[in-house]
Amino acid sequence: MKKTITMILALALCAALFAGCGKQPEPTTVPTTEATEAAETTEAAETADPSAAALAILEKVWADYAEDEKFPVGGGNPETFVMDGPGAIDLTKEHNLGNTLLLPEEVLAKVDGAATLMHMMNSNIFTGGLVHFGDDTDLTALAAEMKDVIKNNPFVCGFPESMVLAVVEGEYLLISFGNGEIMDIFRNHLTAVYPDTEILYTEAISLADGESMDTFQPA
Repeated sequence: MKKTITMILALALCAALFAGCGKQPEPTTVPTTEATEAAETTEAAETADPSAAALAILEKVWADYAEDEKFPVGGGNPETFVMDGPGAIDLTKEHNLGNTLLLPEEVLAKVDGAATLMHMMNSNIFTGGLVHFGDDTDLTALAAEMKDVIKNNPFVCGFPESMVLAVVEGEYLLISFGNGEIMDIFRNHLTAVYPDTEILYTEAISLADGESMDTFQPA
C-alpha cells in the first residue's frame, strides 16, 4: 500500500514538474506606439536635407494660394531651375544665392540648405528664399544686416517696393522682396500656413533716382 501511494505521489510530482517546465511564457509583443512614431519622425527630421526641408515649407505656402493669386514662378539652381513652383538649392553645384537673395559673401559658406521661389518674368517682382545655416548664426542680427543690404542694392530691370524678413520654423531665415501687393499676399499665406513665423521686418524699399514703377508691374 505504501509503495502504491509513494508511486502515485512520485508520478504526480513528475507531472507537475513537467507541466511547469514545459509551459512557455507568452511572447511579449512591442506594438508601435505614438511615442515610437514621434521618435522616428524626429530622427527623420534631424537627418533631413535642409534644402529639402526649406523646399517643403515653400511648397506648402505656394499650395495655399488661390488660383487667381498665382503668377508664373520657378526656383532652385539656375542649371536645374524648377518651373511652376519653388526649387531646392543644391549646394554641391554652382549656385548664385549671393545674386538671388543678396546674401553677403561672408555668410554664404555657412549656408547648409536653401530653397527659392521667384517670379519667372522678373525676380524683382517677387523673390522669396528660405536659408538654413549650419552653425549658430544669429538670424535676427543677420536679418537686420539684410534689411540694409536690400535697401541699398542697385536693382536693375525694375525696383521692388517692399521686403519681408522673417524666421520660419525657428531656424530658417526668410529673405523676400518684390511688388507691394504680391508681398502682402505672400506674407499672409506664410503666416496662415506657419502661424509661429516671426516677422522681423516688413519694410518699404525706396525707388532709386530715375526709376519708375511703370516698368515694374506683375504679369
